[in-house]
Amino acid sequence: MIFLKSISNFCKKNKGVLLSYFVTFLITYLHLIIVIGLKNHRTITPLIWILLSVFIVLYALQIRKKMGNKLWLLYLPLIYLLFLIGAYFVKVTLNLNNEKFDWTKFQHFWDTNFLIPLVCLLLLALVFNRFSSYFSNEFINAFSLKKKRYDILVMSQIATMFIVTSNQLINSFLSNTLFLVEDIKKTAYAGQLLYYSLGMYVFFSLITYASAKGISHLIKNKPTPSLSVATSLLLAFIYNYTIQIGITEKGATYDYYIASGATMFQVLVLFACFMVVYVAMNRYLAATVLNIVVGVLVSFVNAKKFALRSEPLLVADFTWLNDIGFFKEYVSENALLLSIAGVLWTVVILYYIRKKCLPGKIFNNWRQRVAIAITIILAFSGTLSIFKNQKDGKISEHIPVLSSVYNLYNVNWQGINANTRFQSLSFVWLKQMTITDIEKPSKYSQKEIDNLYKKYKSLATEINTTRTENISDQTIIFILSESLADPERVPGVSLSAPVLPQIKQIQSETTSGLMKSDGYGGGTANMEFQTLTGLPMYNFNDMISVLYTEVIPDMTYIPSISNAFDPQNRIVIHLSDATHYARDSVYTKLKFDEFIATSGSDNIAEEANLLGAYPSDSSTYDNILAKIDSSQNQFFSVMTMQNHGPWIPTDLSDITASSDRLSAEENESLTNYARLLSYTDSSTAEFLQQLQGIDKKITVVFYGDHLPGIYPKTAFKDSPESQYLTDYFIWSNHDTVKDDYPLVNSSDFPAELLAHTNSRVSPYYALLTEVLNKASVDKSKLDSDGKKVAKDLKMIQYDLTEGKNYINNYKDFFTFPE
Repeated sequence: MIFLKSISNFCKKNKGVLLSYFVTFLITYLHLIIVIGLKNHRTITPLIWILLSVFIVLYALQIRKKMGNKLWLLYLPLIYLLFLIGAYFVKVTLNLNNEKFDWTKFQHFWDTNFLIPLVCLLLLALVFNRFSSYFSNEFINAFSLKKKRYDILVMSQIATMFIVTSNQLINSFLSNTLFLVEDIKKTAYAGQLLYYSLGMYVFFSLITYASAKGISHLIKNKPTPSLSVATSLLLAFIYNYTIQIGITEKGATYDYYIASGATMFQVLVLFACFMVVYVAMNRYLAATVLNIVVGVLVSFVNAKKFALRSEPLLVADFTWLNDIGFFKEYVSENALLLSIAGVLWTVVILYYIRKKCLPGKIFNNWRQRVAIAITIILAFSGTLSIFKNQKDGKISEHIPVLSSVYNLYNVNWQGINANTRFQSLSFVWLKQMTITDIEKPSKYSQKEIDNLYKKYKSLATEINTTRTENISDQTIIFILSESLADPERVPGVSLSAPVLPQIKQIQSETTSGLMKSDGYGGGTANMEFQTLTGLPMYNFNDMISVLYTEVIPDMTYIPSISNAFDPQNRIVIHLSDATHYARDSVYTKLKFDEFIATSGSDNIAEEANLLGAYPSDSSTYDNILAKIDSSQNQFFSVMTMQNHGPWIPTDLSDITASSDRLSAEENESLTNYARLLSYTDSSTAEFLQQLQGIDKKITVVFYGDHLPGIYPKTAFKDSPESQYLTDYFIWSNHDTVKDDYPLVNSSDFPAELLAHTNSRVSPYYALLTEVLNKASVDKSKLDSDGKKVAKDLKMIQYDLTEGKNYINNYKDFFTFPE
């Protein structure tokens, strides 16, 4: 009873305000019916026109007293100008991927949908104010918004009506999936529009009111919750743009340049993140500066990473925050030092102005602070829960904003880049926090795993009848050659001379071909994982970005080819920081005895001479040679660094490279890269020659991990597969074998190595051999046997990563026979 009485008192006290919201919503809704109807040649009933006129008259009566204030002649054009700028900024953001959109032409800048109703409203208000004596009775005055404290309310309502009746919101309504209209030219739409416009009206009323109030508090030099909300919204819109422009790829996806609701979703996520900082710090200036710095840093690193590696900044990358080397890869040392100095100076300035400029706490009421914090936590938790409970790649159809972003089209198969540009970067971040590593096979059970064990144990026995060698009786060297891929395969690239002539000669004499990479410009650690384990990335969730940090930590057993060798004879060499991509912990888990690196390891490389920006390939090879013990059977996992970007000039070669699709600066980088490749070519041939002279069976698996991120996407328009093809060979110093595997996945190397060396297989490698021969990437379409083999591998892969590890009940599944 007390509660109902409180509500009644509130309504009586604020009846004018409540009526104004009711009236302005109906003005908005009715005007939308008219605008949409007229644009689609629909007949508008006279009743709609009459009702709209009535509500305009009502609102004009409510705000008539405002017309006596000459400042309103300034306020209203300013509101309209801000609306136009904001609406066009959103339009530019929505068309970042539209190659036909040129923002400098200000296409459709003017939005006049609400101007006529507004002019009518203002003229009526002026008339009512001029003849106010005729409209001043107790009843009308009771609902009037004449007090100055209602200025912000009226301004926010007018701004809301501009926004909700805008062309952008109309287009959003016509493309929304929550209140779907099948055919706007034929079917009724007023019902769907009622719910949609009501939701948009409430949402933007909150935004415009908080923004208007925040601006007034800023003018008064008062740090308040409203100012924090307004600032968070402004920063969210700005950084939504700066984040998305850094990962732009021109072109539509399913006739959309961005998913319906994706921009609003990301703005809300960023808004919540910025508000967390304001709530936590409770000091406006300090929190604002921190938000700006973090926003700039994330936007810059995101754009830089995408430019160099064709991959956005992902959740897994934040594990590198304690590693300054991560930032040095994308930012020059001078820029980094200047940025740090700028931040320090900002801190000093803030310290001296803290008592004069927006001083004091934002929240003086701790209950309000806690309430906002809890609301944000619940919002994030709810969103993550929705993501986690998706079924078959879809969520419920009735969740505002999120349903349209999540369910519109499945672009996962196109990779993370497609997700980030189509559904937004924040969508990908949140989705990565909730996904499972791999989809559960429909028939997964212990019985199925038992059957697979028996099947491939039998196959291993069959294969081993023709195999005579043990892989552990020789030394194996896996060499991941950073960014090695012959530029001659890239359409439009011209070279003054071949850059890999000696490697091509080696390939002609031994098992060799092309490797299909899973990344462009990046993804080194993922190729490394696959070559060691035989577990292909294409079976994992498309949202997985770094297998070392997202998959391996949860694995009880890792089926690495290195397990065939004694732990004391397992050596990893990488002339960079051992902690990158958590390699140090990964190789510790794989029981490697030594990790030779330039930092982050107990075993620092004795030789790491630079060539270009990074240690040369010859330095890497010299470190291998120094560790080879002809009396032991060793396993080396080696990753070079020489050809990693950026590619700076060298004077070791006069080779030039160019493409008419590249800028002058990009062509210079391409020439530098080509010259570095020519050095890789000669140093690799020399290295193999030195191995030839060692009295010990040695086999080398040599491959490029991905193409360099020099080439624009348009370079591969006529040959899209060439964007992911690198060179490989398997070479032995004791026998010359040339098996026919012209195109393989990096996960095929363990089985291919065993075939090349005629080595016996375990049941697991019998399965990988079947994949190599029947279900790998060289098959454009799998036959029935290939499909069955592919399913068998996925079953085992799931069991090892997300499943119950049933296969570990059979230790001999992974153990090589003696």
